[in-house]
Amino acid sequence: MPGGDSQIKHPFTHLEIAPDAYLDGINLRHTHDIFNLIDTNRDHLRPWFPWVDATESVDDTREFIKRMNTAWEEQTIVCTVILVGEKLAGLADLHAIDGSNNHASMGYWLGKQFEGQGIMTRAVRALLQYGFLELDLERIDICVEPGNRRSRAIPERLGFTLEGTLRHYQRYDADQYRDLMVYSLLSGEYAGKP
Repeated sequence: MPGGDSQIKHPFTHLEIAPDAYLDGINLRHTHDIFNLIDTNRDHLRPWFPWVDATESVDDTREFIKRMNTAWEEQTIVCTVILVGEKLAGLADLHAIDGSNNHASMGYWLGKQFEGQGIMTRAVRALLQYGFLELDLERIDICVEPGNRRSRAIPERLGFTLEGTLRHYQRYDADQYRDLMVYSLLSGEYAGKP
């Protein structure tokens, strides 16, 4: 991970994860594509992500990307865009990276039209490899709402352990809280180790 040098190359620069599917480090050049993907998938994303309705404009997306780049410089987030051909398909990240305790969390979302093709599973595998082999993490976790079966299938498919449910952990709106299921994978359980 970089220190304060914002010119350091992102670890994901057009990294192929499947034929015609790539991870790329998030960048301001992705601003309009990210906003348009969110805007055309609001009904698809809204049930799971409280940030959807707060993303009202291209400027909101631009500010999000700036925050991701600052967090990259601070070594707390590795945020990637998922590209299929030249189309932006979604985002995946390692966040809450804790270098003192060697753990991080992972998050991801995909536009509806790109689901069911194994793209996100491959993106998560690439981030796991980076987290365990490059960042030397001991633990990576994924938190998912119980009703989000597609999202839950990814850690289950990749050998994560379901640790339990965090009750009323995520505030969705002023008076609604949601449970999150916690899945974790430890470095010794990671199948991609050499």
